[in-house]
Amino acid sequence: MKAAVVAQTGLEIREVPAPVPGRNHVLVRVRACGLNRADLGVAAGHMHGSVGGPGTIVGMEFAGEVVEVGAEVSAVKPGAPAKKLTIAEIWERGKRLGLSGRNESARIVRKLRDERYGR
Repeated sequence: MKAAVVAQTGLEIREVPAPVPGRNHVLVRVRACGLNRADLGVAAGHMHGSVGGPGTIVGMEFAGEVVEVGAEVSAVKPGAPAKKLTIAEIWERGKRLGLSGRNESARIVRKLRDERYGR
């Protein structure tokens, strides 16, 4: 598969091995991808938390379709549309759930996950 990879001199589009989904993961064929502020910082040589450095694949905002699912995934099937939620979308959904603020992002994501998967 092709990916935008951080190199010593910036970003390069490279062929990289396709990942194999873990038992709770899905593999998505990415049809469109954007670089957000965090991606651009990593591409410029900065760390984003524990992420960064040569070899890092960037492109946290994407859309495509599910091509493979892990053994424990039942809510999503191959062929289903897929996209990664941006932080702005997470915050907006959080507001609708009565949660707000940047510091609550993880709590918002957990609540959305729990509602979606009946936890």
